Amino acid sequence: MKIITALCASVLLAYVVITVSPVNGEEAIYSDMIRLHVLADSDETNEQELKLKVRDAVLEKVTELTNGITDTEEALSVVENNLEEISKVGKTVVENNGYDHNVTAEIGREEYPEREYEGFRLPAGEYYSLRVKIGKAEGKNWWCVLFPPLCTAAAEERNEVFVATGFTGEQYRTVTETENVKYKIKFKILEVLEEILREKN
Repeated sequence: MKIITALCASVLLAYVVITVSPVNGEEAIYSDMIRLHVLADSDETNEQELKLKVRDAVLEKVTELTNGITDTEEALSVVENNLEEISKVGKTVVENNGYDHNVTAEIGREEYPEREYEGFRLPAGEYYSLRVKIGKAEGKNWWCVLFPPLCTAAAEERNEVFVATGFTGEQYRTVTETENVKYKIKFKILEVLEEILREKN
């Protein structure tokens, strides 16, 4: 009886995994996105306000630089080749607001927690990331998605933004339909898969 029960459980588990595992390339969510991480100098109210002004300027600059680009690798290359210019944009905002903080921009892989935004949610894991550090960079962070440009896209435009940058309908549903049990499980599997891949590396 125990053997039959175990066999049934194994078959059920296999069915669930096959049904909801990232067979349609949902794991590309990690490799085909560039996140934006802006770190304020401190948690002082004025520094947090400054962080948002720097964020807006950086978003505007990167949106200009990557306009028309639909490939993540190309977008990464453009951002990496313009890190100095992005830093200068942030520095200008800082100086125009009466501060003398240094501003640095760097790109690489970075660990992100699970984050929920208006209309979509992204699993925890390691993403390509543009980090913009203001001064001591010891204040609260601001996270979003730089590419595809979801930080600036209106909710009704996001599906078009995903499609334009090569995301499949299944990938889009995975991050936007997380109240659906199927996609909640897919979402969790993504996090587990990312952890396994990170351990192998």
